[in-house]
Amino acid sequence: MKYVIMCGGQYKNFATPKQFAKVRGERIVDRTIRLLRERGIEDIVITSNNPAFDSCGVTRVEDRKNDFSQDKSWTNMKGWWLDAFHDFGESCCYLFGDVFYSERAIDRIVDAQSDTSLLFGSNPTSSEGYLIKTWYEPFAFKVFDTKSFFKGIREVKELYKKGKVARHPIAWELYRHLNGLNINSNAVESHFVCINDCTTDIDNINGRENDVDRIEYFLNKEEGKARELSKVFGVVSYIPDAEPARSLRIERLDRLFKQINDLFGDVNWLIIAQNWKDYEVPNFVKNVDVRKFQKLGILNARKKLREAFLKTNFDYLIMMDDDCIVETIGPLIAQAYMDELNLHPNGFVFLQYDAAQLNLCAISRYVYQREPMVDIDPQNGEGYEDTIFSNLLRYKYRDLSFDTIHGIKCTQFQNRDEKAPSTWANSGINHSLLWMRTEYHLKQFRNGNFVIDKGKARTYANNYKFAKDALFHGWLTKADIKKMYDIDL
Repeated sequence: MKYVIMCGGQYKNFATPKQFAKVRGERIVDRTIRLLRERGIEDIVITSNNPAFDSCGVTRVEDRKNDFSQDKSWTNMKGWWLDAFHDFGESCCYLFGDVFYSERAIDRIVDAQSDTSLLFGSNPTSSEGYLIKTWYEPFAFKVFDTKSFFKGIREVKELYKKGKVARHPIAWELYRHLNGLNINSNAVESHFVCINDCTTDIDNINGRENDVDRIEYFLNKEEGKARELSKVFGVVSYIPDAEPARSLRIERLDRLFKQINDLFGDVNWLIIAQNWKDYEVPNFVKNVDVRKFQKLGILNARKKLREAFLKTNFDYLIMMDDDCIVETIGPLIAQAYMDELNLHPNGFVFLQYDAAQLNLCAISRYVYQREPMVDIDPQNGEGYEDTIFSNLLRYKYRDLSFDTIHGIKCTQFQNRDEKAPSTWANSGINHSLLWMRTEYHLKQFRNGNFVIDKGKARTYANNYKFAKDALFHGWLTKADIKKMYDIDL
């Protein structure tokens, strides 16, 4: 069988071919060739129209129809990604040239047999191994039935032209079509070999999402050399007196402890506990520091949590509300989340910026020492403190933000059939006004102004309310409103 290392295409965010990225001083394309030769494979070629790959010591095969190029966002493309598969008229194993392969991955690829085609890739829903990235990644195709494989490529391209493929087709669309699956789904079934380890492709080699750093971290982790940051789960909790709300809140808090324990194992806890009275955490919860108060309110409780965290020696604070729900698509995602924090010792991550921002957000000591919780009290109608704080960090410290964690989410409890959807959501607060005041601060942050001015936020909200009424009654046009108040409706 011929082994084909695919190094075609042009990726505009790379100054040099990304296959030349070095991990521990060795170019990844050279590593792939070395690993194959160490397993007795000599029929190796590189497919590329770039003469730079003549330096790799194997035959380079040109294919002028393979002119695929893209920018980072996939919005500016030409050619077909699927044209990277060169038809040699014989069985071939197609290895993606921008992938760093573990020795285990190469062993599985070389040893695998089939009567048709096999796709090798990572699977975040599996319990096998560990995840270096928390989404599906394709690594290689091993093609035994060449005729069916290239027929499938032609069919997928035609389906795309007819608008039946949701995105530009790559390996996953081809795999699903070849196996009779929904081409636009995330289905992974037969003829797929899961490889969950440090094998991954190179998407970035600069900045905070450097894949070379990522790979080397996991290699060090396998060798017991990676630095593990210390982390603590910080919970702001309030349990009301009235029933059945009190019992429901306790049920949710117990459930949160169980969810975190099931996903992450024994972790450290730092809890700002308001009005707990005789409530005690479940026996399986270890390493817990409970700070008890009667009632602080939302803003003061957030401040107390930060203050308590900064007096500890932990590197990261992972925030939670006491009624949130944690969900993952697979059992390996929680550890991948923790590994991601280790890769960003001075960073912060918010899983989302629109709702429940402070649920499972993680803030390093480095950031939280520099930026206190914003002085915004939602219970006084000043705005949504979590939205304002998360976006303040997002815009003010953008170089420290990271967002590569997929497959995990954390949401507020919103079951309206129960009698206590949240502590204060139904307390008569004007949420429309809260949002308008919040929007003022977000606009300021986007423009690089990080001063919290609650007076100007109130004025903006009043103007917004008047502008909506004026537009509805025809007193002003949208252009008038934009000119007078700098408000877009």
